[in-house]
Amino acid sequence: MLMNLEWDDFDDYMRKYGGLEGHIETAAALESWLSYFDGLGILVKEDMIDLDMVYNVALTRILFMWFKFETIIKEFRKDPWNLPDYCQNFEYLAEEVLRIRREKGLPIPYINMIHPTSELYQEYNR
Repeated sequence: MLMNLEWDDFDDYMRKYGGLEGHIETAAALESWLSYFDGLGILVKEDMIDLDMVYNVALTRILFMWFKFETIIKEFRKDPWNLPDYCQNFEYLAEEVLRIRREKGLPIPYINMIHPTSELYQEYNR
């Protein structure tokens, strides 16, 4: 379901999927995945789980979700939402698995999922 979501910008995303009226399943699915990856990021950051193991088990899922929803996550950190730490541990996790991928000299999977409004889009589409 989340793979098929498409939007032009944050306002378009909110119009299509952000309101709880009629979008409860979408919002619940997204929050469930975001919470999962944010929690996984905390475990990695606190050395409670091995980053290399997470990389080997969940790399593609982490990058898919980060690339797809990075711009939405970062918009929720701004006013009027005022959630400056929203999914910060998920962002940390995504950056760490990207770092490992680069160090290995391997291609970045799901690069096509990066939203054009993302800073990452500029980095990978030069």
